[in-house]
Amino acid sequence: TGTFYFEGASGLYTEIQPGSWFFGDGDYGRNEGGQPGAPPEWEQALYVATTVISASKERNQVVVDVGSKAVSLDAAGPPSVRGADWLKYTCGGDEHGIVTYREGACSDLSTPEGTVLPQIGQMMRLIPGHIDPTVNMHDWLCFCRGDRVAEIFRISGRGPGC
Repeated sequence: TGTFYFEGASGLYTEIQPGSWFFGDGDYGRNEGGQPGAPPEWEQALYVATTVISASKERNQVVVDVGSKAVSLDAAGPPSVRGADWLKYTCGGDEHGIVTYREGACSDLSTPEGTVLPQIGQMMRLIPGHIDPTVNMHDWLCFCRGDRVAEIFRISGRGPGC
């Protein structure tokens, strides 16, 4: 998938199946652009919505309702929090994740002044580290325009062996 741009430009292929590049993931985000002939800029198109369900000021962390049953935690790494690169997601089990400040974020200039951890009830969007197995864990895709759901599609080819 990651080589589709180069394969298309080669003139050797009559069909290109870019697959997961359509949605993007954290791995593509870390590897895309910046080199001669690299793919054009793109935007992340698929997120996993999560909500803060618990907070601990003592531990400087919040717990969210997305764990290893909702987002892939394979070799591509854990998801990241959209628009909050000073936050770090770690797995808290099957149904939960833990969001904390990245190491050094509180003293780092990249952390916006006055930044606080998300509050209970706040929704966040996670950028999956690896999109293919993340999509495979879900029954539905909700397509949004802004903050509104525009379309809902059933994922028919999913589950083990698909």
